[in-house]
Amino acid sequence: MAGLSTGHPRLVGEGRLIGTSDLWALSEDRAWGRTLSRWYRLGRPAEHSCLDS
Repeated sequence: MAGLSTGHPRLVGEGRLIGTSDLWALSEDRAWGRTLSRWYRLGRPAEHSCLDS
C-alpha cells in the first residue's frame, strides 16, 4: 500500500507519504489492511495526484 500516514509507531509526523511491505489482507469494507509486519487502519482513499510526486 502507499498513502499518507499518521500515528505510525516508527515514522513520525502527520501526512507523511509511505509505502508499506506487501499487502497480505484487506477487509471487504477497506477499513483495515494487513502487511507482513503490521496492521493498518485505513481512512479515505488519497487523491491520485498527491501520490504521483
